[in-house]
Amino acid sequence: MEVPFSSSGAMSRAHYALVRKIETATPQAADQILLAEVQSIQYQLTRSTLTLKQCKESLILLLYCAMTVNPGTHVDLEFALPHAINLAEVGKTVQDKRTGYLFCAEVMSPEHELQLMLVNSIRKDLESAEVPRICLALDTLIQSPSKDVIPAVQSRLHDLLSHNSVHVKRRALYAFNALSERDSDILRDIASKARKRLADSEPAVVVAALTLAKTLVKAELLPTDKYHKVLSGLLKTTWSRRPEPARYHSLVRLIQAVGTAGRPSVQDLQTFLDIVRHYTPMGMCAYAIVHQCFSAISKCSAETVLEAQASSGTSFIQEVRQLLTLNEPDGLYMFIHCLSSVDPKLWAGTSPEIPAVLDEWEVERVMGLLDSEDKLIRKQTLRTLWRVDQSIVESYYARALQGQLSDEPLPRLLEIADIISGDDGEAYAHQLKSILRAIEGNVPLNKRPVLQDAVEELLIRIHTGDGSWRSGCIGVLFTTLVDHDAEAGPTLMVILTALMCEYLELSPISPVELLRGLATRLSFYSGRSRYLMICID
Repeated sequence: MEVPFSSSGAMSRAHYALVRKIETATPQAADQILLAEVQSIQYQLTRSTLTLKQCKESLILLLYCAMTVNPGTHVDLEFALPHAINLAEVGKTVQDKRTGYLFCAEVMSPEHELQLMLVNSIRKDLESAEVPRICLALDTLIQSPSKDVIPAVQSRLHDLLSHNSVHVKRRALYAFNALSERDSDILRDIASKARKRLADSEPAVVVAALTLAKTLVKAELLPTDKYHKVLSGLLKTTWSRRPEPARYHSLVRLIQAVGTAGRPSVQDLQTFLDIVRHYTPMGMCAYAIVHQCFSAISKCSAETVLEAQASSGTSFIQEVRQLLTLNEPDGLYMFIHCLSSVDPKLWAGTSPEIPAVLDEWEVERVMGLLDSEDKLIRKQTLRTLWRVDQSIVESYYARALQGQLSDEPLPRLLEIADIISGDDGEAYAHQLKSILRAIEGNVPLNKRPVLQDAVEELLIRIHTGDGSWRSGCIGVLFTTLVDHDAEAGPTLMVILTALMCEYLELSPISPVELLRGLATRLSFYSGRSRYLMICID
């Protein structure tokens, strides 16, 4: 469908025409058009009659060209950097300056020799009385921090932490955080001001201050115990105001900060319990707060949680039981997340001193979630039940292996194997082989299909696993190729062939032996299976 120029959002007729050309061209032709456009603009920028408007339009077109070319095609835009710096310096409007700064941030590296030329423009805009100009300069520091700019802006940045504008204060905090990556010494004189901003009346400023405070702790410029004390006090103060939905974000970030600053105290947990009690009935709009509270609880010992619950006259799981009655996935997932975050002995009735929180029908409802259509709910339920009683999951696994649970047991079996094996890659590989044997049965090798879901799931799981897990898993799987007594169906062979292409360096077996084992087995499989293996190779 053709879009007229007036509705296209294009900056100019030239921009509109270029986009139309690219949309109708082949990838190769599009690259040629874009590279030719870059050369044309390079010539235009050399004209002495160039206006600021033309300069701005040219820079935007150059960025469009650089971002639209196909991967692997390089577009050198450094020739336009002097024009971008000049536009940031002398631009008459905020839009002019924004274009100049944006181009520099996208094209100029932090160590580029022209960074020093940009410093003067940034300093002037920081010292301006106009908030938009100050914000533009701060955005540039945040997006493209450079060590060279620090001496010229450090003093002014310090003053901007107390600026009247929320937008300026928030950006100044983020700018300090970004510049500290280049030189952590810039943080030495701002610890006290950063703490003051934690108590700011504006949630956006508080969120920025939390980010900077975390950096101060890492740099050992703010003691952890002092940081935690400040956060606990701030949590109480913020919670006492009962934030409205528009202010949820700052409360979520604050709860997260308390949870990551060390183990929450009993007093923190009591506040969390009040928060959970207040927000759970509000439904989906408050799930982020409830989720973050339970994530923080998961770091605490059972004794600490029990003490907090005893003084409050209720329990964390008691306050979220209502979620289990919902029929929508988000609420059910939230409930299972809450269960998994609290030590099972506090709610499952596994300890004689502590009664079970859930009624019989609620336990049955939880067990029913093992058959949920939602994969995330199933896996979270498996993790939770594994913590309660491993025999429950093992029994479920045995039934799944026998095909008693569903018409398509493979996804469920792989999920269970992932939970049972935990961080042990070797155990996962053994479970995978057992699952494939159970699914494929005793059908002759040349009659078995390749189970594409299993191939995809395993390759994704190996790719996302850490180095130790991946190495252990691949080691066991590759051993199958050289073990003449080990049966390998076509699905496992396709998996092994793909792994040989990507992770051969992790193999404990020599490449020659692996190839010999692969060649020995090829004749056992159907033509389609052999074709898949050869194509992967």
